[in-house]
Amino acid sequence: MIKNDTLKYGSIALIVAGVGATATAIFYKPKIDISKQRVYLIGDSLAVGLKTPLREIANSQNVPFGVSSKGGTAMTHWIKESWWQGVKEFKPTIILISLGTNDAYGFVDPNKVPEYVEQIRKLAGNARIYWIMPPKVNMKNIDIVREKLLQTGIENFPSDQLDINLPDGVHPSGKGYQQWAKEIWKAILNLRVR
Repeated sequence: MIKNDTLKYGSIALIVAGVGATATAIFYKPKIDISKQRVYLIGDSLAVGLKTPLREIANSQNVPFGVSSKGGTAMTHWIKESWWQGVKEFKPTIILISLGTNDAYGFVDPNKVPEYVEQIRKLAGNARIYWIMPPKVNMKNIDIVREKLLQTGIENFPSDQLDINLPDGVHPSGKGYQQWAKEIWKAILNLRVR
């Protein structure tokens, strides 16, 4: 029997079942050290709403935090290098991306989402991308956009699994943004070293 506390410290455990069986090594990587990170948020109007509560959390933990956000934007805006000037100057280690909601409105062909994600990955350079998935909104194409994002294998925060108050059906209330930001930050703290 393997104790859980053995694994959380990154130890390797071998599990062998029967004579002549093969051994399987289980290794858990440690969590990232948030004090060594530089976090940058990009995106649409949801990023505009998230920037203040995320910045407050980051500042409380002495984590450098930057943001470039503009309402009404979609992936087609953020695949242009000119939109990444602030990101490049900041030199983040983690880039939070809040895009997908406007794309579901028809700004983007859902079949092009993987292509756009690949272009965004290139623009991000060595920074780790953590995609903030759109919350539970009532839009025709949101599930298609969400599925296409998931198919890219991008690390993501599943916002649609949270119960966030969306007074207009898309944007959280002030309290909703605070709740959402806290959950996103908790998830960032649990990211594993790559």
